[in-house]
Amino acid sequence: MTTYLLFFLFVGTLGSRALGLDLGVAPGISVKNILLYVAVVVIAIEAAIRRDRKFELPAVFVSFGALIVYAGLTWLIVILFVENPYYFPRETLIRLKTKLIDQFLMFAVFFYGVTDWQRALKLLRGLIGVVAFGCVITVIDTFNVPDLGIITARSSDGRIEGFVGDAQDFGGLLGFMLPLFVANWWSAAGVRRFLAFLSIPIALICVLLAASRGAMVGIVGGAIIAMFYLRKHVSARILARAAGAAVVLVTLSAIFVISTEFGQILTTRMTTGVSSGNLQSLSSGRTAIWSAAWREMAEYPLSFITGMGWEVYYQTSGYRFATHSVYLDRIYNLGVIGLGLYVLPFLSAISTTRRAIASAPAEVSALLLGTIVGLMSFMISMAFSDIHGAALYVWVFSGLTLRIAVQMPPVSRT
Repeated sequence: MTTYLLFFLFVGTLGSRALGLDLGVAPGISVKNILLYVAVVVIAIEAAIRRDRKFELPAVFVSFGALIVYAGLTWLIVILFVENPYYFPRETLIRLKTKLIDQFLMFAVFFYGVTDWQRALKLLRGLIGVVAFGCVITVIDTFNVPDLGIITARSSDGRIEGFVGDAQDFGGLLGFMLPLFVANWWSAAGVRRFLAFLSIPIALICVLLAASRGAMVGIVGGAIIAMFYLRKHVSARILARAAGAAVVLVTLSAIFVISTEFGQILTTRMTTGVSSGNLQSLSSGRTAIWSAAWREMAEYPLSFITGMGWEVYYQTSGYRFATHSVYLDRIYNLGVIGLGLYVLPFLSAISTTRRAIASAPAEVSALLLGTIVGLMSFMISMAFSDIHGAALYVWVFSGLTLRIAVQMPPVSRT
């Protein structure tokens, strides 16, 4: 029953965002929040009755929990001791819930909601299929075959926002999912293998429609770093074949998009600032935003360690521009302390998954590898994009993958 509840939670969360039905029932509380909190209560009751859960992954849970506590502490300090007329306690508290607490709970319910690794594997594949279906809907609706009226484009530049309602989040999520699509195809058979293969070029087309350069850098950078990090688990022959196939698929996808009305949008995004060599233009204004933030912090050197306080960046006059970097957001508001606590769960998830590959069954190892590559891609993308919304779904897949990694029995390779 819990497996179906988690599947419904994921579909409901993703679907409500895609259909614009994420209605607020109270300040900071939406329909998807209610679904999440119901899942938390159900799993907590089940755990109390069965007593079949134990505390696992301390590096992930303790650091994630410490991050929430530290952010809450800085929020309280700003309210009580800092005179900032632009700081709104309720709004910033809601953002604490949305950007940290909800992500933590989503990870926890998908990690503890399924205690059997085989059911976790089945659910993982099912959710990969849900995202793949979302990509198909995105392509169909974008090119009006037919016009479903679901997928929207940004009014400012025409970039496709996909089923998560934001072009940067959409690109960042797909950067994480692409390796999982490849892994799903690699480990599938029969008709499912054919359908899994089709999801790869469709997802590539969606990445190009989102035109997020941060996501593209993340995909390429994550793949390169993963090649080195996973060199003991993937042969050079497989890497060469994968690189060749990637070049072909990316080229074909790019030709397809360029030949459509979205070609101009993609071309503009990819060539902005290239001819002039102007760094600010090339970075779409990011360098100016980042420089201003660093100068502000330099006036209070201790802020590099402790931060300015939770969400002070967005709540201070003159600094309401997007940071275009999750890491800048963390270090400005929470300092090196908060940044370290934020990064540690990702690194712990990657290392835990890597340790499980050596003893994983063949049907599982590809998905473990795909999750690692996806997490690396996502971490790189976060340096250039505000993709807080996509992180919610990344932690869903990470929770299931880590359940498989810690629960499955070792398999002898002899």
